[in-house]
Amino acid sequence: MFQSGSMGKQFTAMAIMILVERGEIELDSLIKEYIEDIPKEWKHITVRHLLTHTAGMSDYPDDFNYREDVTEDDMFELIKTIPLDFKPGKQFSYSNLGYIMLGILIREVTGEFYGDFLQK
Repeated sequence: MFQSGSMGKQFTAMAIMILVERGEIELDSLIKEYIEDIPKEWKHITVRHLLTHTAGMSDYPDDFNYREDVTEDDMFELIKTIPLDFKPGKQFSYSNLGYIMLGILIREVTGEFYGDFLQK
């Protein structure tokens, strides 16, 4: 067996672009338009920032247990506690957490979990 790692990011990006094509989201819209209960620090993050790794989001904390099963909601609660590394749009920093947030955005917009949306 092998781990899929970052291969899922291309599917996440395609799912976002499908929603853009359908007119359900806009790349330059703030994520607060789609996701409730975000930290104030995130108020200037756009969908495009998440897609292009320019949102300022860090990566998993050092003590994150990759083998533990967590829900999407658990991940959202964890991500909200991690401060941004820089102001959105000012730098590039590869971020797995930004793509998790895109999956959450997909669920908020469509009412479907990321995997279910991709299967259609």
